[in-house]
This record gives sequence, structure tokens and C-alpha cells, in this order.
Amino acid sequence: MMKINACTSQYMPSRSRTDRQSFKAVNASSVKKVISHSYDRSTSWLAFGIGKLASFKPVQNVIDFFKDKNYQEHLAAITGCVLSGFYMIDTAKSKSIEKDQKLPLILNQGAVCAISTVGAYTLNNYLNKKLNNLAETFHISKIEDGKMQDEFLKCKADYSYIEELQKRAKTDEKLKPVFSDLDKKFEVTKDVKVYVKDELKKYKDDVVAKQFLKEVKKLKKTDNKEKADVVKEFFMEKMKNSKALKAAYNRASMNNALTKLSGMKNAGKLPNMINGFKTARSLMVFALIYRFASPVFATPLANKVSEKIEQRNKQ
Repeated sequence: MMKINACTSQYMPSRSRTDRQSFKAVNASSVKKVISHSYDRSTSWLAFGIGKLASFKPVQNVIDFFKDKNYQEHLAAITGCVLSGFYMIDTAKSKSIEKDQKLPLILNQGAVCAISTVGAYTLNNYLNKKLNNLAETFHISKIEDGKMQDEFLKCKADYSYIEELQKRAKTDEKLKPVFSDLDKKFEVTKDVKVYVKDELKKYKDDVVAKQFLKEVKKLKKTDNKEKADVVKEFFMEKMKNSKALKAAYNRASMNNALTKLSGMKNAGKLPNMINGFKTARSLMVFALIYRFASPVFATPLANKVSEKIEQRNKQ
């Protein structure tokens, strides 16, 4: 058998550097162009898809439904209920838990969820009424113009003062951008209904305002007008004979003036504060109830109920 000497390898043809495969560095600018092009195409298609989706009537109805709803609190409640539901299902399917203990545990989890949800909504509605006054004062304190801040503080002390400012806005160039045409921005929102209820504490004999709160729930849109326009006309008509509705209208006008001011150049961070405060308010309340109040109050109560059920089952 022929032996091959290692030294014979020197006679084997060697590849030159030019013959070897070379790897060129990827051009950074070309990568950026590809990423930019892909991003533009994806965002364009996404915008087109969302626009197409928003053109359908059912989607518009959903948007109209949530327009005047505090959907943050509803999302928090739905999340809590869904998670509790999964825990209950997992408990029911568990093989490590004895059968006689499953029902009490499931009821325990359900009771904690129910108590937490009801408590969160109750506390949130209560705090909304109390925090509205605090929010108005907070927003006014962020106005940089001292004279404008004084005008809003007078409105806060007496909401009817805004009527004088609206009259002065016809000739005063400084007040005109803020206090003119506030009636066009007025809508009967959830906050306005809260204002009406607050004013009814002062005007307890205001039958017109009480009737408005009952009848407004039955109003629907017509062939020629949207529901918001129908409700607004109904409110303006009833307001002629109601002190509570008039006070609520003035208060809403003051807050619309604050919102109008937030769009001006010298408003600073006021618009972000207004929107952020409204959003964070409900989220903080629901987080407080679900994460802290439930273990302290709801869980012990649910444990007592489940213990009684377990004792009955044993008997």
C-alpha cells in the first residue's frame, strides 16, 4: 500500500488570496433605506386598514359608545374579572385540590372579584365627584398668566361669573380667544351630569333638573340629528327653567374655557396634565382596590363565607 508523505503537501496547488471567497461589509445606508421603506409601507397599510375599519357603521357605533364613557375603569374591571375567572377554572380542573375544597375556593375567588369590582366602581364614582373640584383647582394653578388665573379663580368661586367674562370677551382681545363661543363646544357629557347632581344638593326643589336626569336616558338620535345634538337641545330648553342646570352649564363652560386655553401657545403642559389626570384617576382607584383593599377586606370576608359553606357540606 502506497504511503503518502506529509511533505508532499507542498506540491499541492495553493489558492491565492484573490481566489479565496471574500465577504464585503454590509452597507449601513442601504440597511437604513430598507428599514425606512419597510416602515413607511407598513405604517401606510396600517393607516389604510384602520381607516377602512373605522368606516364601517358597527365600528362607528362602538366609538360613539365609548366617546363619553370612562373606558379605563371598565377595562380594569374586565381584566380583574377575566383573571379571577381563569383562577376559578384552574381550581375546578386542578387534580391536587380535594373535591370538597374546590367549591369553597371557587366561591372565595368569585366573592373577592365581585366585592372588589363593586367596591372599585362605588369608590371611583364617589371620588369623581370629590376630585372634580380638586382637578379644576389643579388645572387653574397651572395657568402661567397671573391675570387669567385670577379670572378662572373667580369663576371657580362663582360659576355664574363666566357669563360676565363671555360678555367682556366680545370686546377684550385677551379674553376673546378663551371665553368666546363656548356654547358651541358644550356637550352633555358624563361630567355635566355629575355637575347637575352636585347642584341639586343646593337646589333640592329643582324639579326640572330631576326630570332632565330621568328623561335624558330615553333620548335617541333622529333621522336628521345625532343623539348628542338631541340631548344638547333638550338640555338648553330645560335650562331656561332650572337653576341647577344653569349652574351646571356655567361650570361646564368654565372647564371648556380651560380646555380652550390649553390649546394656546403659552399653556405649557396644561393639556397633557388635564388628559393625564382624568386617565390616571380611575386607574389608580381600581389598582388600589384590586391590589391593596381586596386582600385586607374582601379576602377575609370571602374566607368566612367559604368556611361556612365547607362546614355545611361536611354536615
